Amino acid sequence: MKKWTLPLTGLTTTALLLSGTPATTSLADTVQVPEIRMNNAPVNFPDAKPYIDENDRTMVPVRFIAEGMGAKVDWFELTQTVVINMNGKDIRLHIGEDTATVNGTPSQLDTKTVKRNDRTYVPLRFVSETLGASVFWFGEQNVVSISFADNQPGTNTGGQTGGNINDVPKPVGDINLVDVKDIDPWGRKVRTTNLPKNASDYPYILEGVSNDMYEMKFGDVFGKGTPKSPNTLYTTRKDEFTKKHIDTWLDRVRKHYQLVLNVDYRTLTDDWANQIAETTSASPEDVWKGPITDYIKWAKENEIQIEGSLEPEPSMIYHDGFSSYHVRSKIKYRVIHYNEKQKVFYDSSYNLPPCELGVWYSGYVDVAIGGGSISGYLGDDVFVSGNATITRDSWIQKQ
Repeated sequence: MKKWTLPLTGLTTTALLLSGTPATTSLADTVQVPEIRMNNAPVNFPDAKPYIDENDRTMVPVRFIAEGMGAKVDWFELTQTVVINMNGKDIRLHIGEDTATVNGTPSQLDTKTVKRNDRTYVPLRFVSETLGASVFWFGEQNVVSISFADNQPGTNTGGQTGGNINDVPKPVGDINLVDVKDIDPWGRKVRTTNLPKNASDYPYILEGVSNDMYEMKFGDVFGKGTPKSPNTLYTTRKDEFTKKHIDTWLDRVRKHYQLVLNVDYRTLTDDWANQIAETTSASPEDVWKGPITDYIKWAKENEIQIEGSLEPEPSMIYHDGFSSYHVRSKIKYRVIHYNEKQKVFYDSSYNLPPCELGVWYSGYVDVAIGGGSISGYLGDDVFVSGNATITRDSWIQKQ
């Protein structure tokens, strides 16, 4: 984890609030909370302000920071857990604990996540840097800058002072995926060594993504079609497979599976059904909600409780050659409770994925998506397919 090593001057003591080294005395009552900017724009905290905790750390309401960076934030009352998802990162923080998990790997914090005035507060630096941003301190202006760009003048991540907040560069732009060189449109690093056997099927290969995920066979609907690879789609249909469109499609996939993989029979309502419907059709009122309401009734009878997450990979969308597009996704879940091992998940298949009680599972699944105009153009109207399932075209195992 990155450390701050700032000189102790009257203008820089606030930096201790973000330091990896605890202060010897509390600064909470004597140091003004710095202004927080994101890509040079002040962050507005209308009803829940940042504060300095007893460990002299700057604590911020999680939604204002994470969602401001484009992340998806969900709160799960059952386990008192906040889940942040963005660009393949699954971050989980638990109220009252000084540890977090990042893609299932434990990470030590230097203070605890807390709930205060019905808001979840998290350490600013940990969340920002884990999501891929750089955090900079401008002492003379008492400003903490969160930047999505890789390089920024001023205070670097080693904590040295200098520069001007107005020089903060802008994030990576919306370039086409087949034109990516070193950094993709989501700010992630591309690798050029130890490539998967089928690297040519993809527009680029990412650091931190295993070759197993790339080399998993594309689904072909039981041999009825010849799949079109991501690289083929992104090359021949550049005006459709843009970052803007892909972000819209995958936001629906995330929302769908945040609902499907986080079920508590005690809190299921018609609103859950409505939200599921919104992820599967451009006109939710036209969706046949019978299977959804049937599942809610069954989940309550069967006392089903599930927690988990699914993160779709934007560079891995392919067509099965027959009827559907699919997006390869990382999945992680565990089933906490059920009375009968039947129809545990809301899923188009009656087959069950592995679901031994209390066991964490993880792996990859190709989620079926579809939509677009009658002409076949894929604009913003792409949703989770009614035939989507986590039991086919998947590789899931115990953690």
